Amino acid sequence: MTPRWALLLAAAASRGLLAFALVLLVAGDASAQSAPPDVLDRVQQSLVKVYGAGGIQGIEAYQSGFIAGEKGRVVTADSLVLEQGEVTVVLASGDRYAGRVVGADPLLRVAVVEFDPAGESLTAIDLSRPHEPQPGEPLLAFSNLFNIAAGAEPGSVMRTHLSAVTPREIAFGFSAPRGSDRVLLVDSVTSNPGAAGGLLTDYQGRPVGMIGNEVEGRVTGGWLNYAIPASQVAASAQRIVQGEQIRGADPVPAALVSPLDQWGFALVEDIAPRTPPYVELVRTGSAAQQAGMQSDDLVVMVDNLVTATVSESLRVLTVRSQTRGTKQLRLTVEREGQLIEIVLPAQEAS
Repeated sequence: MTPRWALLLAAAASRGLLAFALVLLVAGDASAQSAPPDVLDRVQQSLVKVYGAGGIQGIEAYQSGFIAGEKGRVVTADSLVLEQGEVTVVLASGDRYAGRVVGADPLLRVAVVEFDPAGESLTAIDLSRPHEPQPGEPLLAFSNLFNIAAGAEPGSVMRTHLSAVTPREIAFGFSAPRGSDRVLLVDSVTSNPGAAGGLLTDYQGRPVGMIGNEVEGRVTGGWLNYAIPASQVAASAQRIVQGEQIRGADPVPAALVSPLDQWGFALVEDIAPRTPPYVELVRTGSAAQQAGMQSDDLVVMVDNLVTATVSESLRVLTVRSQTRGTKQLRLTVEREGQLIEIVLPAQEAS
């Protein structure tokens, strides 16, 4: 059987990342030797491999995630891998399950996937008890980088340290995860294909953060090695789940509202299960224009409910506008890195 170090080296070299691979191997090997074995085993049991859309034009069809609920709830990164709304979740045992994307937070780029474990015992990470590390503190980074692990093979583990806790704008500029007020920077090369959605822990296995999507730094253009704090990931996942429960409690409307007819704006065409709800046009003189809406705005929330797709946005707009006693709808849109609130009349504009 080919050694893990050889597979890692080959995968990195194939992407022109030979120098990164050498750093990766040193860090990964050291972590396996010095980290407490019981912590490694326990966290590895919660780590999952997520497979979905991609595989063409250099877009990876895989990423990482971790179990955050005993009933088959997985927290992962929001990416194109989840585009079709259905994924395959592979547990540490090698068992494969069909997963459904519950929802996503387009600001923090966190997503929640659920699958039916069919009675299988699951090891979950308790996000309600995150650890807040201090700069210089040794940490562990778990992920399935480069899709090296398959089936029941364990994910990769890196030994790293917290370099800094910094405001998101300093590290990323406008490309930052906008639902987070800060990010955790580490000193190992954690930004690799397939690593997004992986878990950062301390040496006791307590959750510290989720490894984010690959992002280039605004100063050097290099890949940033960062994680989103576990406390903010937990809050985001809770909003996603609660939002689905609220939407599920609403009656399914017989016909969806037309934003163009109702308020004078149109979203992009819903061409995929997870098409993001960008505003395509705003009619001159309409209620939407008077409220300040512009083309290319991204609708991220309607009445404080996260709406990550066109279909979710239309459904919430329909239900909320038809709810008795509702006079206004509050839309939160993202525009050039800023969050802006748009207030629309609930009923048809005259």
